[in-house]
Amino acid sequence: MNSNLIRALVLTLALAPSGGLAQSLVPFEQCAIIVASRQTIIEAREYIQNNGIEDIATVFEAKNGWLAISVGTVPLSSSKQALAELKSKPSFPSDAYCSTGKAYVRVVAAPKNSSSSLKSAVSTALDGEFDARPLSSAEKRFLQAALALEGYYKGLLDGVWGSGSQEAFERFTYSTYSSEPLNVHAVTLIMAVIDEVVEGGWQSEYISKLDMSVAMPTLRIELVESRNNRQKWQDSETGLEFIFDRFDNDGATGAHQAMLRAHTGQDGPYTVRKPGFAVTSISSAGKLEYLRSDFIDNAWSMVYIAAPLTAKNYVGLASSSLTRGYGEYFDIPKGGHLDGQIREFLAYLDEPDQTEDKQNSSEPNSREHQDAAGSGSAFFVNDEGYALTNAHVVDGCRFLKLNGFPAEIVSISDSFDLAAVKTDASLPSTPLWFSASPAKLNSDVTIAGFPLHGLLGGLNVSRGAVSSLKGIGGTETTMQITAPVQPGNSGGPAVNSQGEVVGVVVAKLDALLVAREIGDIPENVGFAVRGELAQLFLTSNGIPYEKSSGNAYLSGEELAERLEKSTALLECNK
Repeated sequence: MNSNLIRALVLTLALAPSGGLAQSLVPFEQCAIIVASRQTIIEAREYIQNNGIEDIATVFEAKNGWLAISVGTVPLSSSKQALAELKSKPSFPSDAYCSTGKAYVRVVAAPKNSSSSLKSAVSTALDGEFDARPLSSAEKRFLQAALALEGYYKGLLDGVWGSGSQEAFERFTYSTYSSEPLNVHAVTLIMAVIDEVVEGGWQSEYISKLDMSVAMPTLRIELVESRNNRQKWQDSETGLEFIFDRFDNDGATGAHQAMLRAHTGQDGPYTVRKPGFAVTSISSAGKLEYLRSDFIDNAWSMVYIAAPLTAKNYVGLASSSLTRGYGEYFDIPKGGHLDGQIREFLAYLDEPDQTEDKQNSSEPNSREHQDAAGSGSAFFVNDEGYALTNAHVVDGCRFLKLNGFPAEIVSISDSFDLAAVKTDASLPSTPLWFSASPAKLNSDVTIAGFPLHGLLGGLNVSRGAVSSLKGIGGTETTMQITAPVQPGNSGGPAVNSQGEVVGVVVAKLDALLVAREIGDIPENVGFAVRGELAQLFLTSNGIPYEKSSGNAYLSGEELAERLEKSTALLECNK
C-alpha cells in the first residue's frame, strides 16, 4: 500500500484520522475503514510500519482477540461510496471494509513513527519494547512458567519463544497494563510469581517409574499413597494433586474414557489422540482435571493432575512442564539478561523521584500531598503489625501513630508513592488479602479511609468503578477510579467486590486547578496505585502478605465490615 496515496485519499474523502478515537472507539453514525486484521500486536505494528501509515493508523482489539487496523472514519451514510472509491485505487486493499466498531473492546497502542521498527536494535532499557531474542532458553522457560502460573500460557515450557509465547505475553500486558509488551512487564511478571515459585519449591521432578518429568511444588507436596506402579501426591494447601501410574492398552483407554464420562463443564472436553500419546482434560465437580498418557517401554506412562478451579493455574503450569525423560529446572541465571533488569528495577524502586516538584507543580495535577502533614489512612497486610500506606503520607514525619499507637516507617518508595509502617501494639485487626488478578476496566471498587479527620470523624467507605487502567498522563503505576476521594483518604485500600485489594488510594484530581485550565469542573476523578505494584513493593522489601485465590462476592455491608477491621488512621507529627 502506498502511504502517500493513503494520505491523499484521507484528505480527499475527508476521513477523520483514527488516531483520535481512543475515548469513544468509533463515533456515532461513523464507521472505521479497516485495511487489515492481525492476530498479534507485533504483526499489526509490522503491517503499519511496512506501509508507512503510523501517523493515521489505529489498532482496535475485537472481542475475538483479533486486531483490526483502521486508517480513519467516514460518515456511515456515505461509507459505501467512500469505500468503493478507495478500492478503485490499485494500491488500496481490495478486502478493506467499514466497521461501526460494535465488536471492538478497546484501542491498543500503535506506533507513531518508523523509528520503533522491529528491525531496529533490541532495547534493553526497562521502558524499551520487549524482545525475547537476548534471553537464554532458561530465562524464556521461566517466563513461560510465570505466564502459565498467571493463566495466560498453555504451551510447552520448552524455552523456545514462538508465537504462542509472544501472544500469551501480549495478553498478559494488555490485560494488566493496557500496553504493548515492555521489558519492565517481564520483570513485574516474574516478581508477581516469584514468591509462589520459591515458597512452593516449584521444580521439575523426574518420575523414574514413568521415565517422565513434571513440575511440582516440592516444598508443599506430600506422598499420600504408594503401591506397585501407582503414586499419589497432594498439596493440602491448594488442593493440587498428582497421580502417577503405568497401564496396558486397555487400562489406558479405560482411564481416558472414564474422565470423558465425568465431564460436566460448559465447554467441551479437550482431547488429543496421536500414536503413542493421548491427552484428556475436563472440568467436573468444581475441579480441573488433566490426564496424559505416553507409550514408553511397551506400556503407558500415565500422569493425572487435578486441582479446584480456584487453583487451576497450577494444573496449567504442571501440564505444560510434562516431558519425557529429564526436565529442565526453573531458574533465572545470575548475571543474565533478566537478572540485570530485575536488579535495575529494584534499584529504581529505591530511587527517590526527583523529576518534578510535586508540591509546587503548576500543571493540572493531583492533590496527593495536601494531607501529608496531618493524617492519612493505611491498611494491615499481615498479622505482624505491618500496614501499607502512601509515601507522601509519611514524608517528613518524626512520629507516627497507627490507630493511636506508636508506629515506625519500615520501607518507602517515592517512585511508587508507597510506604510500609509497623506497630508493635496488639491491635484488633484483620489483614486484607490481595487480589490474584489485576482490576478490570469498569469493575466495581470500594475504598476506605479517614478523610477530613477531625471534621468527619470515623471511617468513611465509598464505592465506584475503575474508569481507566492508567493514571494522569497515561502513567501505568496508577489507575483512575470514580469512588469519591477526599484529603485523608490517601493510603487507604481499594478493594474489589470480593474484598481483595486491587489498589492503594493515592490522589484526587485538583478540580479547581483543572477548572481554571479547561473551564469545566471534573467530578469523581481519583487515583489508586495499582495492586500489582503494591505487591511488588511488599515482596521486594521482604514484607509478608497473602494473595487470594478467589473469594466469594460480598454485599456492601459485608465489605464495609471487612474494611472497618483492616483500615487504620495514620497520624503524623513533623
